[in-house]
Amino acid sequence: MVSSDDLISDRECAAEEKIALDSLSGFKRKSEASDSSDLLAEEDSYQLDANALQQNDYDPSMIDDISSATRTIIRCSGFIGVTKVFAPPHVNKTTLNETFAEKFPNVHLTYSKLKSIKRDIWLIAKECDVDEYTVAQTFVYFERIVVKGLISKYNRKLVAGVALLVAAKLNDYKKPDIVKVLEVQ
Repeated sequence: MVSSDDLISDRECAAEEKIALDSLSGFKRKSEASDSSDLLAEEDSYQLDANALQQNDYDPSMIDDISSATRTIIRCSGFIGVTKVFAPPHVNKTTLNETFAEKFPNVHLTYSKLKSIKRDIWLIAKECDVDEYTVAQTFVYFERIVVKGLISKYNRKLVAGVALLVAAKLNDYKKPDIVKVLEVQ
C-alpha cells in the first residue's frame, strides 16, 4: 500500500529532476520558488538563460551588419529612404575593416578577407554543383568559427574548405560528389 508521504516524496523527486534537467538545457524558471510544493503548483513557464543564449545562438546578420554602418535609413510615413555617403572604394574598404576590428577584437581576420573567402567558397560550390542550402550551412559553420576567434592567417582557407566538406557530408552527398569537392583546385 502506498502512503501519502510516499506520493509527496515522489512528487518532490520529480520536481527536483525537472529542475536538474532544466538547468542542463540552459533554461531557468521565471520565478524561483523556495518550496518544492510551489514548484508543483506553478505553471510551466521558462525563459532562456542569458549565458546559454550567448553560447548557442547564431545571428546570420551579425557579421554583415558591418556593411550597413555606411548607410543611413530614413523612415517616414509613406516611404523609406536610404542614403549612402559616397567615398572611394579603398576608403570604404578601410572603414569597413576598421569597424569590423572594433566590433570583433578577438577575430584575426579583416572584413574584406572574410568576404573574399566566402566568395571563393561560393565559386567552388558552384563549380561542384553543390546546392545553396549546403553553401548556407558552410557559411554558418565558417562564421561561427571566425567569431570564436579560432581563425588565423595560416588556417583560414583550410577551415573554409573543411566547413564546405562537413556541410556536404552532412547533407548526404554520395561518395563521387564528395570526391569532386575534394579534387577542386
